[in-house]
Amino acid sequence: GGIEVYFSPKMLHTKLVVNDCMISFGSTNITKKAFGQLDELNLFLENTESDFKSTLYKSIADDIGESQRISDYKKVRYNRILAFLEGFLV
Repeated sequence: GGIEVYFSPKMLHTKLVVNDCMISFGSTNITKKAFGQLDELNLFLENTESDFKSTLYKSIADDIGESQRISDYKKVRYNRILAFLEGFLV
């Protein structure tokens, strides 16, 4: 459906969604803890021509250039123990 996933060698925490009408980015996770306990925030902007949009798109292109595109989710390694501990500690 047009979604691309990249793994970056940098520490990136921002979630970014871009379409023809809107740009959304921020730290919000889609979990009960994120919505109920944590103070997370996303910014929503109209996707219109602006200096901000140009700068954002340049930054995205730079980050993608340094990242690895994930084309097969089966190749992504998932450590259940580490994920549990991260969820427990955060």
